[in-house]
Amino acid sequence: MIIYISRSLSPKVLKTRETTSSSQLFELGFFLELSKKREVFLITVGDVDVPLEFIGGVGCRQIKYRGFFRGGALMRCLINSGEEKKDKVILNTGYNPLDLFVILIYKTVFDAKNYCFVYDNHRQSIKFFGWLKKIILNIYFGFGFLLLRMCTGLIVLNDEFIRCENIKNRYLKIQVGAAVFGTGRRLANNVSHTNVFLVAGTLNDENGIGLVIDYLNSVHDDFFEFHFYGDGVFVQKIKDLALVDKRVRYFGRVTKSLLNQRISAADFLVNLRDPNGVSSAYSFPSKLIDFMGAGVPVLSNFFPGLEKEYLDCMCVVDEFSVKEFSVAVNRAVKMSPSDRVALGISARELIKKNNNWEKIVDDFVCYVFEGA
Repeated sequence: MIIYISRSLSPKVLKTRETTSSSQLFELGFFLELSKKREVFLITVGDVDVPLEFIGGVGCRQIKYRGFFRGGALMRCLINSGEEKKDKVILNTGYNPLDLFVILIYKTVFDAKNYCFVYDNHRQSIKFFGWLKKIILNIYFGFGFLLLRMCTGLIVLNDEFIRCENIKNRYLKIQVGAAVFGTGRRLANNVSHTNVFLVAGTLNDENGIGLVIDYLNSVHDDFFEFHFYGDGVFVQKIKDLALVDKRVRYFGRVTKSLLNQRISAADFLVNLRDPNGVSSAYSFPSKLIDFMGAGVPVLSNFFPGLEKEYLDCMCVVDEFSVKEFSVAVNRAVKMSPSDRVALGISARELIKKNNNWEKIVDDFVCYVFEGA
């Protein structure tokens, strides 16, 4: 049995299959495919306690996030997750030291294996905290980072931090999967005068939103519109800009199904990533995989973990700067209809080959159970 401990999934997400964040989207795709291949018990961390229930044949239990006795609740969930306590595999996401401490105790007592899925860094979420709170949380999560070295193994999306931190653990680098693939056929017959550039996700500096806003403020061309979807620190600036600039539209947070429709209807998709951002060595944007799988041309810059074969299938922004973004936008809108179609299709086919969930989960199962 695999016990999957998640800070992003919830019983509601498992039931509705509707996600509101890239981490939920990624974890849901991974978990659903994993549950097809192995017996899985899901423990989620949320705002309230939710009793054990079975969703699609999978046992699911949610424990309260901010409880003094959360460690005890997690241990009880681990112990009660099945009749056989030995030979279990525990896969937890993140490196919260309280969770890891409990898991490592269980691992020692019951001879289990534990793997930690590290795909983000806590520093991004505390970026705007006060200095004292930052110090306390950095110490707290630093302890969790030390506990990582005691895990059976690690699962990562980006192994830059493994090398930077000189971590010696055995690890598996996996891809982000895509579940929906677009056709790109719209581009063949309808390249409009006003090109729609779609921006989605967490609207913060790390995802280049400040850069895009600076670009919009610096140019006055009217051959494009920028459509923003999501939430984040730049929402108010985008709303304010939309009031005075008809090229800017903000749609807020929408369901994944609606976003997929809007992605397919766009002319270009924008995925910027600060290569020096606090999470750049840990994460890989699932948004980019979704964008490329849609069959619509993508504008993206290089960042740690992005391989050359992906760059070959997109409109490359040569540098994370307003100047180079402007160059890339001008280059993109001058592409012929046939070139747009070809670029979108090449990206979609690459994602189909490299980023399907079945292959990703097969690699994980082989790593965990066969020692490959």
